[in-house]
Amino acid sequence: MKLFDNAGYDRLMREFERSTRGLLEDLCVQLDAQRGHTLDTALLRKVGAALPLAAYSSWKAVGWVEELNDCVYFLDAARRLAGAGKRQQHAVAQDIFLECQEQFYENSYFVTVFPSGNADPAGLVKRLTALAARLGDQVTQEALLLAPHLVTRLVQSPRVVRLDLAPQFERVEPTGVLGVGLDGAVLVPPARLRSDVARLELAPGRATYRAAKGKAVLALEDQAIPAAGWRLEPVRLVEGYPHFSVGPALLFGKDKTPRAVVAAPANAEPKIRRALAIIQHVWPEGFHNLERFTTRIIPIKARGVVSFSYRNRPQLSFINCYDRNQLDMVDDLIHENAHHHLNLLLRKYELRQGDHNQEIFYSPWRRSLRPIHGILHASFTFTMGARLFERISTAAGTRGLPAHLGVPAADVARARFRCLEEVASVQYSLEDLRVAARKLGFMTRHGKTLVELLAAELEDVEAKIQRWRPSVLKGPHAKAYQKHLHTLAHARGHYQLKVP
Repeated sequence: MKLFDNAGYDRLMREFERSTRGLLEDLCVQLDAQRGHTLDTALLRKVGAALPLAAYSSWKAVGWVEELNDCVYFLDAARRLAGAGKRQQHAVAQDIFLECQEQFYENSYFVTVFPSGNADPAGLVKRLTALAARLGDQVTQEALLLAPHLVTRLVQSPRVVRLDLAPQFERVEPTGVLGVGLDGAVLVPPARLRSDVARLELAPGRATYRAAKGKAVLALEDQAIPAAGWRLEPVRLVEGYPHFSVGPALLFGKDKTPRAVVAAPANAEPKIRRALAIIQHVWPEGFHNLERFTTRIIPIKARGVVSFSYRNRPQLSFINCYDRNQLDMVDDLIHENAHHHLNLLLRKYELRQGDHNQEIFYSPWRRSLRPIHGILHASFTFTMGARLFERISTAAGTRGLPAHLGVPAADVARARFRCLEEVASVQYSLEDLRVAARKLGFMTRHGKTLVELLAAELEDVEAKIQRWRPSVLKGPHAKAYQKHLHTLAHARGHYQLKVP
């Protein structure tokens, strides 16, 4: 295991792709052995077989297979509970509660299944079945146009599929459009037929879209998508960086929840382009990792909402392009990419063991207690952030960065402060992770290896940033840095881990 290893990560990505493709087939086999579900496994297999192996590391295909995996899990959980006797129902419900707590920590699925926050079996089968049905509908809808050339050959007899065309916040699709392909392109129906609810009528050699105000041919066997009247909106690539695309923007309400998918602001792509140029200039090794683990960038418009990503949507990063400056965008791109990076390692290696959900570790970033999973992710991502800030600091030297990169002296000073700040924070958490590994038994051999890799990386960052420490202690961020060190010292005394 290494933090930067091009050949190694290429092999790991191919292994991930084969694993994801194999998981799709395993899930179809499992569904074929069950009764009571409505999923068309023949359709799913056709789509899966049509996708190239490389697709199985993309955010679109991985998210699709992960949704199917969740659907099958909830179907199985409902079957287990329904088949349990009255005396066993509480025990089975408790097992499902613990499984969901582990698998869906901080995921809305857990709240949907256990709205009361406890393992009460009353109404649980109904909730599990309803969630599985909703996920099954999503899986089928996504499958229809993942391989658009296949849509007229998906069924051997006529079939109607209901389409939910409300805005899709996780896939970032606006109201009334059909997601098509693997990169985020969408099909826009004729204006009079655009709706948030429609149907797709499939027949051999023909696919017809029907909404409340009429219908339109989507595809014929001898006619490529899009058919007459439809408009294909391809993805928007970053100029000079065609590996990256910029999606529409995700608009949040005052309650900090997604409200709509809207057009990206005109300045989003230029800001992202400049951020990529900065990373490429100051840290080529980090840029190679960024190209590997990130392909699609979604601007988010929200005050107080930090950039984020999903475990089940690798390569897709949601970046706040509105109320954060250029340095913040550079940082956020690397930060979310680091989450994708670590998630790939977590798919390959078992890093944790024991109770993963005990909130006993102080987080220097959230200033609250977090489970080991959160601390591991934070330590990994902020180590990458510290390295980024060190690279900016070193590349700027005493004369600053080239003018075309647009990084003012004030941002260089802030990068030096942020580097020192993150070094102190990650050192705090690495100490806790070492205690968790050696004395609490919470980490596997691979987990311990990763912690030491992070420690070695951070030690090198700390050595290189030291030359700029005096300027930070005399500069505009001196007070904030000293306060941060004081906060960490206080937390160490107040939140000392209890070792049996």
